[in-house]
This record gives sequence, C-alpha cells and structure tokens, in this order.
Amino acid sequence: MKRGFLNTDKAKRKLEATEDSNLPQDDSNRKDKGKEKEKEKAELPPGGRIFRVADGLDLHSVPPSVKSKEQKRFIFLYWPRDPKGKIIKPSEIHGKEAGNGVQFWGATLYDFYFVRRMPDNDHFLTISTGSKLTKVMKEFGELDHAADQISLAAREPEPVEILAWDPAQAITAHERRIFARFCTPKQTANTPEPIEQADMQGIDSDATGGTKNPVSDCVQEGKSESVNSADEANTQSKQIPSDVSVESPFHPSHYPPPWPLVPFENPSPYPLQRRIPIHLLPKKLYVHDPWKLANTAWHHHDLEGGDRSWSSKSDHVRTYTLSLPCRSQEMVEDTARMAAIAEGILVETREGVIIPPQQETEGPTEQPAIRAFLPKRPRKPTEVPEAHLYISPAAQLGNGNHSVVYEAELELPRDLFCERTYCQTCLDEQIDVEVNRLKESGEWDRLLNEHATKKADLSAHDSSSSSSSSVQLPPRHVGFVSVKDECQPLETVSLTTDPMAKDDGPNHLLSDPVINRSITYEGLAIPVYPNIQWQTPSLPDTICKHQAEKMKPVPQTARFRVAAKLSLPYDPHLKREAHNYLEFPGHFFEHWSGYNVVPPIHDPTPVGAVVPQFFGYYEPEEPSTMKDGFLSPILLVEHCGRPISIQELSIDDRHECAALLFRFHYAGWLHESFAERNILMQKGHPTCSPLEETDDPYYRHREHSFRLIDFGRSVKRGGKVGASAVEEMNGKKLFGIMEFAGMPEF
Repeated sequence: MKRGFLNTDKAKRKLEATEDSNLPQDDSNRKDKGKEKEKEKAELPPGGRIFRVADGLDLHSVPPSVKSKEQKRFIFLYWPRDPKGKIIKPSEIHGKEAGNGVQFWGATLYDFYFVRRMPDNDHFLTISTGSKLTKVMKEFGELDHAADQISLAAREPEPVEILAWDPAQAITAHERRIFARFCTPKQTANTPEPIEQADMQGIDSDATGGTKNPVSDCVQEGKSESVNSADEANTQSKQIPSDVSVESPFHPSHYPPPWPLVPFENPSPYPLQRRIPIHLLPKKLYVHDPWKLANTAWHHHDLEGGDRSWSSKSDHVRTYTLSLPCRSQEMVEDTARMAAIAEGILVETREGVIIPPQQETEGPTEQPAIRAFLPKRPRKPTEVPEAHLYISPAAQLGNGNHSVVYEAELELPRDLFCERTYCQTCLDEQIDVEVNRLKESGEWDRLLNEHATKKADLSAHDSSSSSSSSVQLPPRHVGFVSVKDECQPLETVSLTTDPMAKDDGPNHLLSDPVINRSITYEGLAIPVYPNIQWQTPSLPDTICKHQAEKMKPVPQTARFRVAAKLSLPYDPHLKREAHNYLEFPGHFFEHWSGYNVVPPIHDPTPVGAVVPQFFGYYEPEEPSTMKDGFLSPILLVEHCGRPISIQELSIDDRHECAALLFRFHYAGWLHESFAERNILMQKGHPTCSPLEETDDPYYRHREHSFRLIDFGRSVKRGGKVGASAVEEMNGKKLFGIMEFAGMPEF
C-alpha cells in the first residue's frame, strides 16, 4: 500500500485562485489548470479506482465494484497485516463505542474491516473496526503496512447521540397546517360574533354533548380571515373539568379561533418521538373517552360498523394520575427539585449577544464590539401538572390476549417544547437607540478613550522593560481583528476490498483541499441593555409589530400522536411493562450515529433506539365499580408504526430487526415474548423531519426504522443463559441469520 499526503502547493494555489476569482480568465489559466490535473494524476498511486469525496462519494454505501443486489450494508474492506506481525488475541483494547457499549462501532461502512488474526493465515479472518485496530497495531508497532487505514481511522468522527425530530418544529408545522385549512381570505364583511369567554367557562366533566364553537374571525393587521364554513363542524368548545383554573394553559379562554379542534377529525398531529424527562411527565391526565374504551371488560359490540366520528358521541372525561414505583417517585422528586434550583439560577442570568466590528481585513480597529444583554429569560416549566388524552375506536392499532392499543392524541403545554424567542429587528433597533444614547451623553467616547489609554500605558510599560522595540497603537485603536485561513491539503487513501481478488487494484479515496476562513476580534466590548421582550405566539400580547404577520395567535397547548395501551381486566402485564420501561437503560431510548456489528450478525446495522419512548403509566383516580366495570390503567408510549411482515423486508432490514433483539440481550435483558408481531416498522426515521427530504446518505439508504415492543413478560437475564440462547436461536431462525464458521469478533 502506498500512502502520501500530496504537496500543499496545490491547496495554496486554490486559495490564490479563490481570492482572484473575480478576475477574467484567459486561455493560459486553463492550460495551467490542465497541467495541474496531469500533475495530480501523476502523484496518485498506480492502478485501482479513484473516488473523490468532494464529488459525492457515499461512505454509507459499498463501492460499485463490490455491490450486491440483495444487500446494501456489509463489510467489504480488508486490513493489511505485516506477514511477520503478532497474532491478535482477545484483549481489553476498545475502539470507539456508542452509548450502548457494543464494542464494534463505525461512523460509516468504510470503518469496518476483515482482518487476519494470524498474519500468515488468509483463511482465519475476524471482524473489527478501524478505531480498535489502530490501537492494536500501535501496541504491536505494526504501523507501516496499514498506514492508509490508520490515517482514515484518525479522521473518523466520534459517536454522537442524534436527537429525535424536535417537538417544537412538529408543533409549528401542525399549526401551519391548521391555518392553511381553516383560514382563508374573507369574501364578505358580515362575520359571526365570537363566542363569549363567560360562555366557555364552567363546563364540568359530566357535561354531555359538545357545544359547537361559533366561528370567529382570524384577524390580522391589514387582513381579515375567517374559518372555512365547510370546516365549522371541526371546531368545538373545550370540555374541561370545572376545577381547572384560568391560569391553566388548558382553560378555554386560551384557545384562539379556529381552536379548539375536534379530535381525529382535523389535520392529524405529528407523533411525539423525543423522550420527555421523567420529572416532566404529567402528574394528572384527563382522559376524554366518549366510547368508554377504558372499560375494557366491555366488548363494545356497538362499535362495529357504527359511526365513529368524535362528534357523534358525548364527551366522557375521567381523571388519571401518574403511577410510579416508590424508588422512581423519589428520583422524580429529587430531579424536579434540582431542576427548579437550576432554572432559578438560569433565569437570573442575562444572556449576552456579541456584535463584532464590521471589518473583514486583519489589523487594528477603532470600532469596538457591542455586548447586548438580553432581558431575563422567562422561567421554563420544571413540572407538568396536567395533560389531556383523547382516545377513539377509529384509531385502534391492535389487540392481543392481554391488552388493546389505540392511537391517541396527547395534549401537552406548548411551552414544554417551544422556547420563547426575541425579534432580531427589535434588537437591532434598540441597540442603535442605546448606542446613540451613549454617544449623545459622551459615555461612548469616554469608554473608548479609557480603554485606549490603558492599552497605550500597557504598551509603553512593555517597551521600556524589553530590549526590543514594539509598535505603539494610536490612542483610539480599541481592538484587533484577526483573519486566519486554514488549508487542509489534498489527500489520498488507498483501501483494499479483497486481497485475494484479481481486480484492477485498490480503491483510492481523494479528499479535495478545504480552505476555512475565520475572523476573530479581541478588544473592547461595550455593554448595552436593549429594551426588548421575549415573544411567543401563544401569548399575543408579547408579539411585536415586526412579527405580527408571522406569528398568528395559537393555543398554549399542543397535541401529538402517541400509542395508548390499555389492559384487559385485572391483567398484571401492563403494570409490569411500565415498570420495565423505567428499569431499561437510557441507551434503549437513544438514537446514535454510525453502525454496530452486533454478534451473531456479521454486517453493520444502524444504531437506532431499541424500544419506544415512554410517556407515563396512569391509573384512574376512581376505583373500578360493579356499575362501571373494570377501568383499565393506561400506558403511553411512542407511536412507532405497524407490525412488520418478514416477507416485505430486505436482508438489511431483517438484520436491523434482529439486531434489536441481540442488543436487548447484550444489555442483560430477556424479552420472553419475542415474535414477528412485536417488532414495529415505520417509514422514515424519527431523527429526520417528515416534512422534507434529507440529503444525508446515512438516512438515504434506510426507508424504514424499527422498534421492539411488548415487554410485559420481559425480565433481566441474570443467570438464564439457556433461555437467552433459545431466544437468540429463535431470532436467528425468524430473520434467517446464518452462522459463519471461522468469523469471530474480537
């Protein structure tokens, strides 16, 4: 293998060409470029295929020379060994690892290798990663034979957790859909009267019949809008318990038109896919259940073929409370107390925004930076007293021997996810006001002169105490602007796909020169305190004139799609499953970058979450009675799609599903109810926005994501090695995972 960093002269020439890009180009320049390309070719290692990273080389896909029609993810690179090198034996050396602790992690498919444990034995191959092999080879002193591979491993990024799609973005996207459907330009000046606030209060939990909300105008400055008459039936007055105060975000007075909306009969909210900290789970849950589905002892024969629209039934509200084991409850209280203390400190801290001088050339400057201190940030919630859940038979996801699952709409306080913002235009205007005030009062010049004098005195002291003379800055130079260009040179890395195959040679990866320019400022920063306020569309009084057109009034709450799991009468599985969710390690709920090789699978699989997110286990405040029948507790989890069908899955998808089970085992758990029906699939990936296509190649090759479910029988493995082996064997049989002799991992 040849390895070399190409001369950085080309990178310097590219920098010069960038600075002179506005100059006219003549034929001689074209000839010079042609000569540079010829020189670049001459410096490349002989033979093989050239893949330029800058031209879109997909590191999450195998190269064309080794592609398979059946599979997109597999190991195709080989790590070269010194024929006289040491034997690789099991050791405590670890490479880079994701949060799950599986030792075979790579950022891309180009970070996994086949390697010979015994250098002179081509048939005794094992699987490892570039980061781990680099450490092994450094310990062996075997660096020259795999110099390119070690170079590539040095540039491999660290594993990072990737957060699920931001719920705040899901909220604003859903609100835009609501406005697009319900608000259209008015054709007439005659508008219905809005509902009086007094008429919306005092509705108790026993209220029958949903009073329709008269259509109110959506009024904006210079523009009047109203709810579509065709959609009037999709709005309704808010049904709430009588003890909900006006300060609650769920009070009807906080719902501007066209809200509140009829559940399940309007643009569907987006799923909640990001984990909620346990201390922020709602303490009380108001369950809106017109069909009394929580009475799971009833068979609901009247639902078959009947009208399942929400408006066809009278609302029925029951109160549930969050149920946690004693140990978890103590942890919640401690976490909530610490969060409240931390939040109290943060709200007293004023965040500063630095506005540097407008100078792009290096040198001293007479213009200082400005440090604008924002107003104190409003306090974020450190607990959620209540939430509302809406369940309907129209959205049943499945049922089994122990439970029934519905797609539900969960309504939470909006500020749990959406942070308040400030208007940049207001900030700029107020900074100008403050700067002008300082200049008119003479304070601006005083600060500049004071700083320049101190700098001059310091410079004079340094020059008198040093034998070398130094240049003294003029008295009004209050800072220095530094411009730094960093150039990463052209580099080639040669990788072998199969040392035994007689092909055209190795693959050469080319990384084009990269020029990064950074501008920094050191010097005086004058503090100003602009008079602005934090804004949110859920509080219209906070909206400034610049944002009035963009920020239409919205409720102080937001809805999400979740899965609500109900238990059949007196069945213990649901409560046991809820306790298991609380016992699961944190990485079960996390999405990570890169791939794992999870034995006994020998191919890389993505490191997504293993289980759905957990949103609480709730029990009814009123006990079950003979009259009302059994009232089921409710387990709220992330809605992760539909059960898989093995016949529909590709080899890569099957491996990803199997990896969920093997990672479950690796963390010390037994599922005890593993079956095809207990793996869910959904289109796309929870970390990506469903509103736009991603250009990230990591997701481009993944049409679906998968999750393991149903943990009512799951237990910690302990000493049950035999049970684990049987479950693993069933998993391999279900997904067609084959054993490969002579292919161990280390």
